[in-house]
Amino acid sequence: MKIIIAPEKETKKYLKPSAKIINRFFQNKPINQNAFINLHFVSPQKIKVLNCKYRQLDKATSVLSFPLFENIGQIPKKGPVILGDIFISQGKDTLDKQTLADLIEHSLEHLIGKHH
Repeated sequence: MKIIIAPEKETKKYLKPSAKIINRFFQNKPINQNAFINLHFVSPQKIKVLNCKYRQLDKATSVLSFPLFENIGQIPKKGPVILGDIFISQGKDTLDKQTLADLIEHSLEHLIGKHH
């Protein structure tokens, strides 16, 4: 599994914990190991703009997921493939490990087609 973290200034501290969370999530799932995930850590203002544009909700949220496939069966088994984008709001505070894990795992469920 490959993770691309957008180069926002304060995101390097999240690279290793995010990679561990993502790799643990996919450990026992039949997902192409050449899959990519684009992970973005953004301001509350940026996530509010995205939420308004794509969900028509004029408010900030903690996380947004943009899957490229509707379900796990549509994900190609071979070759490089992008699963989608995850946007996490950093807020004013640093994300603690548990909150980060919860947000990423919830988003990953959406990227493989599980919805609530």
